[in-house]
Amino acid sequence: VRMHGRPARASLTAIVWLVAASAPLTAAVSTAEPIGRHFTVTPFGAFTIYDGDFRYPSLYPLTVNVYAGARVGWQYTALLGFEAPGGFSPTRENAAGFVSNPSNPPTAAESDILGDRDVDYWHISGNVMVSPWSGRNASPFVFAGFGHSRFELKSGSTQGQSPLKQGNLEIGGGVRMWLTDAIGLRLEVRDILWIPGDGGTQKTQNIVLGGGITFALGAKPRPPKPPLPRSRKPCATIWPSSAS
Repeated sequence: VRMHGRPARASLTAIVWLVAASAPLTAAVSTAEPIGRHFTVTPFGAFTIYDGDFRYPSLYPLTVNVYAGARVGWQYTALLGFEAPGGFSPTRENAAGFVSNPSNPPTAAESDILGDRDVDYWHISGNVMVSPWSGRNASPFVFAGFGHSRFELKSGSTQGQSPLKQGNLEIGGGVRMWLTDAIGLRLEVRDILWIPGDGGTQKTQNIVLGGGITFALGAKPRPPKPPLPRSRKPCATIWPSSAS
């Protein structure tokens, strides 16, 4: 997957598609939502789409792979929240080269050419979340923040830098759909942007696309609607029968 040169457009398109795809689901969920200040915990599963022009540890890009993590937040108001997301994604080099009569084990230079090595990736950040259209069926949100990530080679050796640490800007958005006053479904697109300090390295953008189940802790349940007043039927008038 090659994303360099148009990753911002790709991530924006993914956010729009995510919100559009969730619209039919909002009609099926119950009209519920947590109210008041509360914590949120979201076990999260996704896929990581690595920038196609990013090479690690040496010559080859990385494969799209699964992602596991969590989102822990504090909902301050219906509009504003704060969150600490993090996750882990195992991947590997997305190509393999050929070396005639390699050493056993291969040297670092030979390993860089052979490729096909396992790589671990993880990230963590702090985000500010804004939910401009909070509702009882669905609450779209956007977020932005700063964080840290790390790539580490797990097999073989390399002449390059390993591990690779990055300071990131993270932006994205999604939607939460509350099933009850304490449990909801969360869908999210996250763009993890790295802008290197040196001019010789191009910036990269890795996309995390996935979802999870959100648990609201300490929220106030929304009070039930008052019952509708019963309609009073008019009493039948009984006339005494006249004596014959």
